[in-house]
Amino acid sequence: MIDPNKSLLIDMNFRTELLESLDWDETQFDSLLKYLQEEIRSNLTSPEELLENIDINYGENARKLVKKMFKEAYIENGLYNKPKGDYEH
Repeated sequence: MIDPNKSLLIDMNFRTELLESLDWDETQFDSLLKYLQEEIRSNLTSPEELLENIDINYGENARKLVKKMFKEAYIENGLYNKPKGDYEH
C-alpha cells in the first residue's frame, strides 16, 4: 500500500532543503524547479551535465542536494550501482 503522506512529506522536505540550499531565494527556487522539470521531461541532458549546470547557475549546495535526491531515487528504484572499490556493507 502506498502512503500518500510519505510522498507529501518527502516533497515538503525536499522543497525546504532546496530553498535552504539557495539561501531562501524564492526566485532562484522557482527557476531551479522549472529548470529541473524541463530537463528531466526532455531527457536530453545527462545527470552529470545537469548537475554541472546546477552548480554553475545555482551553486554547489543546490548541486549536492539534487545529486543526493538522484541517488535516493536510484536506490529506491533498484538502479544504483556501487562504484568500483566500494565494499562498504
